[in-house]
Amino acid sequence: MDYSYHPELFEERSRLQEALEAEGVVWMQDYGAIDLMHAEFGLEVTAIKDERIAAVVMQVMAGLFPHWPYSDCYYRDSSRETGWKAIRHRRENAGEREAF
Repeated sequence: MDYSYHPELFEERSRLQEALEAEGVVWMQDYGAIDLMHAEFGLEVTAIKDERIAAVVMQVMAGLFPHWPYSDCYYRDSSRETGWKAIRHRRENAGEREAF
């Protein structure tokens, strides 16, 4: 297990949140959180309310982080973070889906 810590991801999260707001995607209205993925060096946007919004999130992430080649987007049905999850990172084999 990789226990790396990348403080620069906090700045990347802020950039992503600003870019999403510029596209009309609003925190706590359209999605629940932007989480840091230190081991994978990436970000995940969770609890996205709508598939169309998830597609916008994926497009924004691809534009901001073209040097992060790995991505995934899927629907998660759980009590805490029900909704779409959009992931983008730069480490291979790091974005395997959790068992639900």
